[in-house]
Amino acid sequence: MASMSANNSLMSFIAGGTARWMSPELLHPEGFGIPASEEKRPTRQSDCYALGMVIYEVGVYATHLLQ
Repeated sequence: MASMSANNSLMSFIAGGTARWMSPELLHPEGFGIPASEEKRPTRQSDCYALGMVIYEVGVYATHLLQ
């Protein structure tokens, strides 16, 4: 179980996502110099952007709850 084959990857990708948390380059790749023909897959950077958006929203909503 310690070793995993390429077929049993821990990470998978399903096309789609919530636009509210998607990075701009996934929403409009042409504006970032990414050809339209290239597959749009999440990257570590786009995942960090999404996490940052979630943290930001939690902070904003927590501030409103504490007032």
